[in-house]
Amino acid sequence: MHLSKLVTTKEDNFLHSFRIIQLVLLFLVTFQYSKAQVSVYGKPGLVSIPTAEWFENKPFGVSYAFVPDAYASNLFRTNLEAPKNRARIVGFRAQFTSFFEVGFNLTQLLEIKDRIGIGDRHMDARFRLLKENNKQPSLVLGVTVPFSQAPVVNHDYIVATKTLGNLKLSLGYGSPYQMQTGDNSNLFRSIKFEAKDSPQGNDYLVGFFGGASYQLSDNLGITAEYNTNTINTGVFYKYDFFIIQLNSFEFKTLSLTLSSHYSLE
Repeated sequence: MHLSKLVTTKEDNFLHSFRIIQLVLLFLVTFQYSKAQVSVYGKPGLVSIPTAEWFENKPFGVSYAFVPDAYASNLFRTNLEAPKNRARIVGFRAQFTSFFEVGFNLTQLLEIKDRIGIGDRHMDARFRLLKENNKQPSLVLGVTVPFSQAPVVNHDYIVATKTLGNLKLSLGYGSPYQMQTGDNSNLFRSIKFEAKDSPQGNDYLVGFFGGASYQLSDNLGITAEYNTNTINTGVFYKYDFFIIQLNSFEFKTLSLTLSSHYSLE
């Protein structure tokens, strides 16, 4: 590849990433905020697992995450050989009632973005089954919408979270099966259940997962999790409406998540 072409490609990649960050920051300064921590997929969670935390006042959420190539390709498919690809994940959330919200993720593998287009699209719904109080944890059911365009990132789960002072504990179970459609022209007739490891090799959140977060101060906290495949840790800092999370996958590599959540009222 000629030097001039290489420089042009790098400049285009930088400008594209800068535009995405500008879009995220635009959302960050538009609405009234409420503090929250999310996973790299933009939903209430730790590093890569969901929790049963629920943000009141019908919040809207937006997030941007970068995952390095050591884990971006195989975070969902650890049992398959995959080319190394850095990933950026943009997440959006909207809560419609006190017990129902939807989320949308766009995952783009940077090394092959020209070949795969806009990226892998994933949509899911969260249902709050129990609200946390002194006697019981919060309990949330998460279900992937069957017509999501990226079955490799599907995950259906149930998770409970309990707050004990500055400590939050979460424990959940991920289904080894997924709903998938064979014919998008007839959604309901074509829905079928299949094992997640066939044909896509998806083994993310299959079985029991869990984790904890601890608030060290009003702004600073730490997290640790087991996502059914790896043990990951992180540190998060909340400043006004903005939350920065620096995560470590198996103490080997780092990822970054930027997020915030807002009231629509």
